[in-house]
Amino acid sequence: MNNSSGNVKRNWSAKKILAIVPARGGSKGLPGKNKRLLCGKPLVSYPIIAAKNSQYISRIICSTDDLDIAGIARFYGAEVPRLRPESLAKDETSTIDVVIDILEKDDKDSEVIVVLEPTSPLTTATDIDRGLELLLSSESYPSLISVSELISGHPQFVFNLLPSGRVESVLGDKWEFRRRQELSPLYFQDGSLYMSTRSNLLRKKSFVSFGSVGLIMPKFKSFEIDDEVDWLILEALLTRLEDLQHE
Repeated sequence: MNNSSGNVKRNWSAKKILAIVPARGGSKGLPGKNKRLLCGKPLVSYPIIAAKNSQYISRIICSTDDLDIAGIARFYGAEVPRLRPESLAKDETSTIDVVIDILEKDDKDSEVIVVLEPTSPLTTATDIDRGLELLLSSESYPSLISVSELISGHPQFVFNLLPSGRVESVLGDKWEFRRRQELSPLYFQDGSLYMSTRSNLLRKKSFVSFGSVGLIMPKFKSFEIDDEVDWLILEALLTRLEDLQHE
């Protein structure tokens, strides 16, 4: 362990760090996905296992409206203080609303909040700890999100398709042919990790605000499960995880 990691452990060992796993029962893209088996384990179990193996997380709460998911979450070591109200289990419900609900009703003491989405099952305890060490390395960082390099979605490669069938760069007249190696890297929010101090989260109602820091994740961890195609991709990645981690 490097010195910065050791300092974090000494300075923050008394901090209460809460991991929240949001896992509602419904899903339009992939019905029942949070309790569906992915490589032999329910999808919701992946973030819970990662949080349990973290050096820093002191409490894990799963927010769900589904009794089966609640049972699975408890089996793997998360708390489920109550079922999520129906008003917070709709397709349009935001994660931040679910998080605020937990902070107001189920957790009054945690100083740092980590959200782990089951749809990013490749997130590990090491990723969580790297994120917390970065977030807590400076008091000027109010929050952290994981990011991954934007390649195919880079504006250089994005076009509008006109009614005539012709293509037009979203960069307009500024577009000129450039190789990927010549481009300055851009990053997208990949969904693997969301972290914030409690005070910042309650004040800003967002994990992204002025001063937020980004933790770069490798490309293979940036895939999220929203539909059957995503599921097949993640299933394939999990079977080759050891190879990917050594690339």
